[in-house]
Amino acid sequence: MLSGGAGRRALGEAIHAVVSEPLPFESYPMAGKTDPAIIRGILEMGGYDHNRVTALLPKIIDHYARRLADLAATPCGWTLLPGVRDLLDRLAGEPGLALGLVTGNIKQGAATKLGVFGLGHRFSVGAFGDDSEDRNDLPPVALKRAREAGLPVAPGSTVIVGDTPADIACARAHGIRVLAVATGPYSVECLSHADEVLANLANGDAAVTCLQRLLG
Repeated sequence: MLSGGAGRRALGEAIHAVVSEPLPFESYPMAGKTDPAIIRGILEMGGYDHNRVTALLPKIIDHYARRLADLAATPCGWTLLPGVRDLLDRLAGEPGLALGLVTGNIKQGAATKLGVFGLGHRFSVGAFGDDSEDRNDLPPVALKRAREAGLPVAPGSTVIVGDTPADIACARAHGIRVLAVATGPYSVECLSHADEVLANLANGDAAVTCLQRLLG
């Protein structure tokens, strides 16, 4: 999904509300990182040391969550990319298949974004930026929660779908196969080291075929 810049705006306003000084925000690359890692990176570029950033993180995250919710209340410019809703609806009806959400967004931020499009109910388990600043830590958290919920999952029976090299890396770190989709800032060529790559999810049959191949 695209938020029309609302996520970046909310984060910038949250950082400014807490530290009250200009920081190198607009030029900071955010794609594929967790929210806490993004905040840490921006503050450290601005000269804040590790301990100071750690102390400020909870305040900034709280501001961010509230500001994002405000912006989502009138979601001008928010867009659900073609094919996403249909694919989720289709996968939700597949026997023996569970949908989870592994995202660098904090849990409350993810709920806000999904809520704009009424998609929160599609994901039974998940792992979020609140769970770790390191994106690579998140797949095992999601798998553990899935097992605790009674779902017989393992890395070998899991596929991660993402749109950045960081999504591919977090899958590779745990022996999970990955379907990359070039609907973010990275091209098909940049994502070509994934197990499967699609330009987008508009063709639901193509997406399902890729997932079937990966799940064997």
